[in-house]
Amino acid sequence: VLIWKVMLFVVLMVIANLRATGTRNY
Repeated sequence: VLIWKVMLFVVLMVIANLRATGTRNY
């Protein structure tokens, strides 16, 4: 289902941003 793909993508982006905080600035 497309909704699950979108939600998963958003979650991964949020986690990536949280882990990258203080390490990399985009």
